[in-house]
Amino acid sequence: MNGALFGGQTSGRNDNEKAVKAMWDYTRFHFETEEAYMKSINFPDILNHQALHDKFTVEVMEIYNEIKEGKQVLSTVVMKVLINWLQEHILQEDKKIGLYLSGQHSS
Repeated sequence: MNGALFGGQTSGRNDNEKAVKAMWDYTRFHFETEEAYMKSINFPDILNHQALHDKFTVEVMEIYNEIKEGKQVLSTVVMKVLINWLQEHILQEDKKIGLYLSGQHSS
Protein backbone atom coordinates (compact mmCIF):
# COMPACT_ATOMS: atom_id res chain seq x y z
CA MET A 1 0.00 0.00 0.00
CA ASN A 2 2.78 2.48 0.83
CA GLY A 3 4.24 2.46 -2.65
CA ALA A 4 0.91 3.30 -4.21
CA LEU A 5 0.17 6.03 -1.69
CA PHE A 6 3.57 7.68 -1.50
CA GLY A 7 4.30 7.50 -5.21
CA GLY A 8 3.40 11.13 -5.85
CA GLN A 9 0.58 13.59 -5.83
CA THR A 10 -0.99 12.37 -9.05
CA SER A 11 -0.47 8.64 -8.98
CA GLY A 12 -2.31 6.75 -11.65
CA ARG A 13 -5.83 5.46 -11.23
CA ASN A 14 -4.55 1.92 -10.84
CA ASP A 15 -2.21 2.89 -7.99
CA ASN A 16 -4.98 4.72 -6.13
CA GLU A 17 -7.37 1.86 -6.73
CA LYS A 18 -4.87 -0.61 -5.30
CA ALA A 19 -4.15 1.65 -2.32
CA VAL A 20 -7.82 2.17 -1.50
CA LYS A 21 -8.54 -1.54 -1.97
CA ALA A 22 -5.70 -2.39 0.42
CA MET A 23 -7.00 0.18 2.91
CA TRP A 24 -10.49 -1.34 2.61
CA ASP A 25 -9.24 -4.92 3.08
CA TYR A 26 -7.20 -3.97 6.13
CA THR A 27 -9.89 -1.87 7.78
CA ARG A 28 -12.53 -4.54 7.23
CA PHE A 29 -10.30 -7.09 8.97
CA HIS A 30 -9.41 -4.58 11.72
CA PHE A 31 -13.03 -3.59 12.33
CA GLU A 32 -14.28 -7.18 12.51
CA THR A 33 -11.51 -8.14 14.92
CA GLU A 34 -11.80 -5.02 17.04
CA GLU A 35 -15.59 -5.16 17.28
CA ALA A 36 -15.51 -8.81 18.33
CA TYR A 37 -12.94 -7.91 20.98
CA MET A 38 -14.98 -4.97 22.24
CA LYS A 39 -17.99 -7.29 22.61
CA SER A 40 -15.89 -9.85 24.49
CA ILE A 41 -14.81 -7.26 27.08
CA ASN A 42 -18.22 -5.55 27.26
CA PHE A 43 -16.79 -2.23 26.10
CA PRO A 44 -19.46 0.31 27.10
CA ASP A 45 -18.95 2.65 24.12
CA ILE A 46 -19.15 -0.05 21.47
CA LEU A 47 -22.11 1.47 19.59
CA ASN A 48 -20.39 4.83 19.15
CA HIS A 49 -17.17 3.09 18.14
CA GLN A 50 -19.00 0.99 15.55
CA ALA A 51 -20.63 4.17 14.18
CA LEU A 52 -17.14 5.62 13.63
CA HIS A 53 -16.16 2.43 11.80
CA ASP A 54 -19.28 2.72 9.64
CA LYS A 55 -18.49 6.36 8.82
CA PHE A 56 -14.94 5.51 7.77
CA THR A 57 -16.20 2.57 5.70
CA VAL A 58 -18.50 4.92 3.80
CA GLU A 59 -15.61 7.35 3.21
CA VAL A 60 -13.36 4.63 1.81
CA MET A 61 -16.13 3.19 -0.35
CA GLU A 62 -16.96 6.64 -1.78
CA ILE A 63 -13.33 7.13 -2.79
CA TYR A 64 -13.15 3.62 -4.24
CA ASN A 65 -16.35 4.14 -6.24
CA GLU A 66 -15.07 7.46 -7.59
CA ILE A 67 -11.92 5.73 -8.80
CA LYS A 68 -13.90 2.87 -10.34
CA GLU A 69 -16.12 5.43 -12.14
CA GLY A 70 -13.00 6.89 -13.73
CA LYS A 71 -12.91 10.08 -11.69
CA GLN A 72 -9.47 11.41 -10.84
CA VAL A 73 -8.66 11.02 -7.16
CA LEU A 74 -5.34 12.47 -6.06
CA SER A 75 -3.07 10.41 -3.86
CA THR A 76 -3.09 13.34 -1.45
CA VAL A 77 -6.83 12.83 -0.94
CA VAL A 78 -6.28 9.16 -0.17
CA MET A 79 -3.41 10.02 2.17
CA LYS A 80 -5.48 12.67 3.96
CA VAL A 81 -8.23 10.16 4.70
CA LEU A 82 -5.71 7.64 5.96
CA ILE A 83 -3.79 10.13 8.10
CA ASN A 84 -7.00 11.50 9.61
CA TRP A 85 -8.05 7.97 10.44
CA LEU A 86 -4.75 7.21 12.11
CA GLN A 87 -4.68 10.43 14.09
CA GLU A 88 -8.31 10.71 15.06
CA HIS A 89 -9.46 7.14 15.38
CA ILE A 90 -6.55 4.91 16.22
CA LEU A 91 -4.66 7.35 18.43
CA GLN A 92 -7.76 8.69 20.20
CA GLU A 93 -10.74 6.34 19.91
CA ASP A 94 -8.93 3.00 20.01
CA LYS A 95 -6.95 4.27 22.99
CA LYS A 96 -10.24 4.39 24.93
CA ILE A 97 -10.44 0.61 24.75
CA GLY A 98 -7.06 0.35 26.50
CA LEU A 99 -8.08 2.90 29.09
CA TYR A 100 -11.26 0.94 29.74
CA LEU A 101 -9.25 -2.24 30.24
CA SER A 102 -6.78 -0.45 32.53
CA GLY A 103 -9.66 0.78 34.65
CA GLN A 104 -11.14 -2.70 34.83
CA HIS A 105 -7.92 -4.30 35.93
CA SER A 106 -7.04 -1.64 38.49
CA SER A 107 -10.33 -1.94 40.40
